[in-house]
Amino acid sequence: MDSNGDYSDEIVGIMGVFDGKVLYIKRVPQAKLYPEKWCIPSGHIKVGETPVEAAARELEEETGYRVPEGKRIEELGRFTFLADMQGGKKINLNISLFLYITEDKPEIRLCDEHTESKYVALDVLSDKEKLFLYTYARGVSDFTPIDNMIINNYIPKVYEMYKATIKSRAKSTSST
Repeated sequence: MDSNGDYSDEIVGIMGVFDGKVLYIKRVPQAKLYPEKWCIPSGHIKVGETPVEAAARELEEETGYRVPEGKRIEELGRFTFLADMQGGKKINLNISLFLYITEDKPEIRLCDEHTESKYVALDVLSDKEKLFLYTYARGVSDFTPIDNMIINNYIPKVYEMYKATIKSRAKSTSST
């Protein structure tokens, strides 16, 4: 922490792609960072925990969905984001971003840090015009600044990875 009360933190975010749709959750009004904004599951890395373990734990804690044993969570990248907290303080977030792709579409059980959940299709997220129309029509227009940056910088890659995963599954199914 510096003399202004600003500080840095190590966190993870996990983009869960369920049957071609990204799960977003809405932060509670009393959240210290980006209240009432839509985000992917995210949180702090606990002592002794690897970033990928933290990502799997946060997904389960915030949505009730547990990644099945042996399923792969991929790291998409690491970046730093300077966030404005309530009260004028700043926090430098060192973020490890992960991706989990599944054909599951589970029932979501939110923790007390979130009020709603919604799925947004990858093809919508990857097209700025579709995203604008879809999100405003469906009430998912208010993403956190971090999530807006993730949508702009990572969704095109995630969409291509998802399409490759689907093709691979189709080939393995047709060859059996």
